Amino acid sequence: MLGVLLVISILFGGSEPDLEVWGIPISTEGVTAGVQMTLRAIVILLAADGLATSMDITEVAGLFERVGLQGLGFSLGVAANLLPNLRQSSTNAWHSLRMRGGMRAQWWRGLQLLLLTVLTNALRRSEDIVLAAEARAFRPDRSRAIPIRIGRLDWWLILAGLLSTLTMLLLL
Repeated sequence: MLGVLLVISILFGGSEPDLEVWGIPISTEGVTAGVQMTLRAIVILLAADGLATSMDITEVAGLFERVGLQGLGFSLGVAANLLPNLRQSSTNAWHSLRMRGGMRAQWWRGLQLLLLTVLTNALRRSEDIVLAAEARAFRPDRSRAIPIRIGRLDWWLILAGLLSTLTMLLLL
């Protein structure tokens, strides 16, 4: 998928081509833009994956409830914790489909089956989460706000954020 970003920006960069490779005009600006977009997408995916694997649902729910948004924190926490499971499910479905030869002759049908399998597994997992929340008598109106703990590392991160913001403002 990331390769598609790169190829599209190289082919349709919108600037004058600098060279031709196998009859395809390529511009330096298109290649640069494609590499930048691909790297941005990789950084966003890695950040989302890191957030999803390290986030605690109760802390996220408590943070949103301190602001007054009951239930939203729990929903976002569950959705973020569902991402690694969704990734593993889609990887397993992809490998299973490839081993059975589903992507060779009728690749469109194979993609439909892959999408159906991933969506079915995600809905099944979310239904399990809802049933578990109901079994524990979870209700958004009865949730409690968890106090925010600020440690020494938090102050360093705040300082680093302020310094990077100040640096960006000075560079502009």
